[in-house]
Amino acid sequence: MLHRQPFVGFVLSYIAGIMLSPLLAKYVQISPVVLIGFTSLLFMLTLGFYKRQAHAMVSVLFALFLLACGLARMGMVYVKMEEELSFLKTTDYRQYVCMVTSLAEKRTKTVRYEVQVMGICHDQEWTPFHTKALIQMAKDSPLVPESGDYLIVSGKLAQPLPALNPEEFDYQQYLQ
Repeated sequence: MLHRQPFVGFVLSYIAGIMLSPLLAKYVQISPVVLIGFTSLLFMLTLGFYKRQAHAMVSVLFALFLLACGLARMGMVYVKMEEELSFLKTTDYRQYVCMVTSLAEKRTKTVRYEVQVMGICHDQEWTPFHTKALIQMAKDSPLVPESGDYLIVSGKLAQPLPALNPEEFDYQQYLQ
């Protein structure tokens, strides 16, 4: 079936790289630069075998290339996330400005919104800082923001606590 629909195989290879990236990050520490170099090497090998008309090797190498692309992409996402978290932990700020990007998600006692953080205020100056976050407001709050509204929030951004028990649902990992 895949020989009639080759793009399905391409997409599956890329998705496999994305799905394998948490395992790779958990057990092996490989920098995204090394993954990008490895991906480039696979691409050059694929082109070399294509010029020699070794189609079986081209198929295998191209699938590995796409798998490595998925791994490299997620590696860059993890690096960016770690940089954002370390910046937020080391910077002393009291406020941040954000734009609401979703509709209200009603919970039992609160309303939750997805927001795009645009900047933080530290030492009485606003610094551009872009990341995604979730904010919760009391259900009976007089302020009801809509998608596209800007909010200035007093407080700090924080990560949810990791799971304390081995079989407990890990909300922090789910958000990643």
